[in-house]
Amino acid sequence: MDDEKPKWREIVQFFEGRCPLELRDQFIKLRAKKEGFWTREEDIRLMVGYQTFGKNWRKIEELFRNKPNPRTERQIRERFIYRLGNLMPDKSWTEEDNNLLLELAKMHK
Repeated sequence: MDDEKPKWREIVQFFEGRCPLELRDQFIKLRAKKEGFWTREEDIRLMVGYQTFGKNWRKIEELFRNKPNPRTERQIRERFIYRLGNLMPDKSWTEEDNNLLLELAKMHK
């Protein structure tokens, strides 16, 4: 995917009851799936890092450097928020919603 960001305010009209931020967050989660699965050891390292450094994602990232699958600050933050931190309310996305979101994000740049 190129560096142009999808125009969420245009895409949101295709999703009743959703806001642009929800679309962006779901899109990020979908893209993260392509970047490789997280291991149990990485999740533990992330949780220990969070307990030690709080939301200082840069410091936590240092725990992932020089590892077989280094992670970026953004990957770490998103893994915690969307999978481990239980901070976001769960509003289920259907497979159809996910496919439509990916397709519209490509079209609306």
